[in-house]
Amino acid sequence: MDKKQSPSTYDVRIVQRNIGDGAITAADYKTFLEKLPDVASKGEPVQTTLAGPDEDLDDEGNDEG
Repeated sequence: MDKKQSPSTYDVRIVQRNIGDGAITAADYKTFLEKLPDVASKGEPVQTTLAGPDEDLDDEGNDEG
């Protein structure tokens, strides 16, 4: 990883393409991942409720459109 790369170069959605194109090497990517800080302790539980297919999500319950 000689030159400064944009963080988007290592975006998980395109990193394989960048490796295939020669923009970075697999070793560069491994080094990048190893340098990332461990932020697991900053995580918080999230609660959510998913609506079923028959549930109306509108507050008023009307279907004006």
